[in-house]
Amino acid sequence: MRSTRAGRAVNSIIELNPDALAMARQADVQRRRGHVLGPLHGIPVLLKANIDTADRMQTTAGSLALAGVAATRDSTVAALLRAGGAVILGKTNLSEWGEFPLELREQRLVPASADRLTIPTASPQSVWIELGIGGRRCRPTLATVSLGTETDGSIVCPANANGVVGIKPTVGLTSRAGVVPISHPMDTVGPHGRTVADCGRGAGVIQSLTFDGPLDAATGSVPLVGRGARADEYPDRLHEIPRRHGLRGARIGVTRQGVDSAPAAVVDAFDDAVAAIKAAGATVVELDGPNGAGSRSHRPMGELLVLEFDFRSDVSNYFATRSGVPMAGKTLADAIAFTLPMPTSKCPSGDRSFRASQWVGRRTGCPPAGLPGYDLQPGIGNRPAGPA
Repeated sequence: MRSTRAGRAVNSIIELNPDALAMARQADVQRRRGHVLGPLHGIPVLLKANIDTADRMQTTAGSLALAGVAATRDSTVAALLRAGGAVILGKTNLSEWGEFPLELREQRLVPASADRLTIPTASPQSVWIELGIGGRRCRPTLATVSLGTETDGSIVCPANANGVVGIKPTVGLTSRAGVVPISHPMDTVGPHGRTVADCGRGAGVIQSLTFDGPLDAATGSVPLVGRGARADEYPDRLHEIPRRHGLRGARIGVTRQGVDSAPAAVVDAFDDAVAAIKAAGATVVELDGPNGAGSRSHRPMGELLVLEFDFRSDVSNYFATRSGVPMAGKTLADAIAFTLPMPTSKCPSGDRSFRASQWVGRRTGCPPAGLPGYDLQPGIGNRPAGPA
């Protein structure tokens, strides 16, 4: 368990799976008998602490509001990992509620485990070390694959900051059932790994092979799902990427936003990656410039309103799946009430977006009476007071 001790040294492991060694021994026995369940058989995998596992570990999303009785049902991705023989090693650290309550851009204490995990603020390394993969800035190699979730950056940004590979799958390619949500049109579950091949294997194991129905309707939009396709017929191009011409026929958009202003070594590495993508057979589509296929416009407030609108109902639907925790069967309004009396040491992220979500989700013309901290912004309606 040397890697887990290193994980605690860098504050990336929030909890260890007490059953991990037993899972590893069982996987070794199966392998010796020639029974290999998949490419992650016996491989240690870490899960972000907002992904349900029906075992002795907590799924808190970093909040005391979800601490208590463990989830009673595996998330779909955790169930697929178990079916594939993976060893679920533990849960990784994250900011409270995935940074959503205050739209933070720095890591804070994780109140559900503040006695063990005290992460310094401000440095990018601290922000993105949470997923527990060893990279250029995070030397310990804690697991071969780690599963993260992304609404807007939480897979790709840690990959960038730690010098590892991250894949943000198309929404619906991996099920979000049993994952603490923010916004169902944007949330997705994806892997981090040291290589593209490792990420491909991880994505191949957790990809949706069946329609998750009311648990995650987006899985019905994935090609072949629900159309009688066998698992071995399901497209798994990620395994082919490291091979010569493994991207033949693929179209990949490339933007240089934030790249050309980076240090020369970063620009060179980016150019080398684009050249490798072309050499693997892909058609590269330039998204920038007057003739580009994309747009440089960015409307962060419009995006935030979408997240706030979705979060109210999405998180309440998740609360309905839990039992034995403060928010079991509750609503966002209950989460706000739970948070308000807490000192900053217990709830460092605050609840500004929680309160905004409560109002936006109600689709009323004005914020609820007695809800402090709002002001009127022409053109976008009421929103929380304070910096945008």
